[in-house]
Amino acid sequence: MPVPDSACLEIHMLNVSHGDSVMIILRDVDKVKEKIDAVTPALTGVPADPIDWMPFAVANDVSLLGTVKNCLLVDGGDDFVGDAIVIALEEYGVVDPGNKGEVVENFSVMVSHFHDDHDQGLRTVFVEPPAGGVDLKDIIKTKWKVRYPPKYIYCSPRKHPRTPRTKNMPLFWQAFDLAVGADSKVVEIAEGGMQVLKATKHQVLLAAKTTTKKPLVIEFGDGVSYKGEPIPITITMLAAGAAVYEKTGKDKGTLQPVPSKVKKKKDGKKLWDENDRSLCFVLEYGSFRYFHGGDIAGDGMEGGGNTGKAKMPKKSTPGSGTHGDVEKILGPAMEKSLEAKASWAKDKDWFPNAGHCTVMKASHHASASSVDTYFLATVRPRIVLMSTGPRAKHHGHPTPAVMFRCDKATNPTWDKRGGGTAKNKVDAIYVTEITDTYTVTKKDGKKKKFVKKTFSMVPAAATKQIGDIVLRPIDGSIVDVRKATKSTALRVQVFGNGAKTTEKTTNTKARAGEPKNSPREKGAYLIGPYVHTLDP
Repeated sequence: MPVPDSACLEIHMLNVSHGDSVMIILRDVDKVKEKIDAVTPALTGVPADPIDWMPFAVANDVSLLGTVKNCLLVDGGDDFVGDAIVIALEEYGVVDPGNKGEVVENFSVMVSHFHDDHDQGLRTVFVEPPAGGVDLKDIIKTKWKVRYPPKYIYCSPRKHPRTPRTKNMPLFWQAFDLAVGADSKVVEIAEGGMQVLKATKHQVLLAAKTTTKKPLVIEFGDGVSYKGEPIPITITMLAAGAAVYEKTGKDKGTLQPVPSKVKKKKDGKKLWDENDRSLCFVLEYGSFRYFHGGDIAGDGMEGGGNTGKAKMPKKSTPGSGTHGDVEKILGPAMEKSLEAKASWAKDKDWFPNAGHCTVMKASHHASASSVDTYFLATVRPRIVLMSTGPRAKHHGHPTPAVMFRCDKATNPTWDKRGGGTAKNKVDAIYVTEITDTYTVTKKDGKKKKFVKKTFSMVPAAATKQIGDIVLRPIDGSIVDVRKATKSTALRVQVFGNGAKTTEKTTNTKARAGEPKNSPREKGAYLIGPYVHTLDP
């Protein structure tokens, strides 16, 4: 008799327009059923399969408090989406609206890097404004109250010489300090993903450095059991601070710095590219891997294996950019640390190639200078997630170049670094939100006047726009692959809610997105669910 589908691990990509916010949750599925059964009068149409219980509970306003074993919120978008992040944390049972101001034990936050579209929304998570108005000039003096201080805050070192001092950062640090004052613990992550264990004067890594230390590993919790033992879920740092950890032996490695582009400010001070300093990690659960690279970049041009339609357009086109090539160093390093296990053997997980990750978040919102062809040939994702949306200052994301690189219908193979090709087996591309068209006003140097230019967004055929994205590896398939002695498929479920961005713009035209189910599928799903059977 087949075992009912269940999913304890959830990866939520929240629609924060042009920004990032990913909520990773480990859930006690049985407790969800207990919550549903406790509702009076009893709910009708309760699904039989455990995988459907969580979305059914959300659809029927059943509290999920007490069902979350662990949660890691990676980034919080810009300040205007802060309230939406708080609502998501409350709705999915991570935090208790009736118990503010105290550390939430099963909740952590990771700041991938210090840019407004990644960190400023976290202010609203850490603190809430007093009744009667908001003063964004000084959080401390206007007596904002602590809201949901996390147990741990993972971030780059605050006092590192390359940590930016932009105009909104003082507000972030004020909210941060209030959370720390409420007993949140700070875990600083330095170059290569190394945890800072004691106070130190940080130095910029300018040359390769051998180390016997290993990058930070977060023991996220236990997934489904196999042979009486739970399969662990871990999050391992791969890069940080514009440096990559490269494994060179069993107990040693090398910290490889990324040559970063340096900009000079008007006051003459150097400004390092903060995107290059993004915290990068891989989440592993049996044969399932999820890659998260913040806003790192590649080459965008031939140096990253991009030719023809895969090439980054000229610099004047939105979506292009100049950053350090993190992917050039990270790709080969991932091939060493994430080894292939391509032969089928009982009690073993399966990975078709070195560096493979089942799912990847397209770095830097699918900017043309990121997600290089060579990097795709290393990761060989089966599902790609993109966090994009309309903004008044539109950057043209997701770019046609990255769409082309990921679309197997028009780009069936990827060139590999060093020669040869890899088959493009991307099953689907999921996007939070896309605009049909957007208009950019730029100064024409020759005519010495401002001109408007309108761009059209043409997503790949395999793209689905579904608002907030929820992706869950199916527990039974994690077990099936581990116990298999022959080719066996991993299965992943994806669904969405069609959420639209809250920022109002006059220079963008919205795209409709996938139609919503009416009524909800299984009484639970607004869009989807889509189940991907990922044959080897």
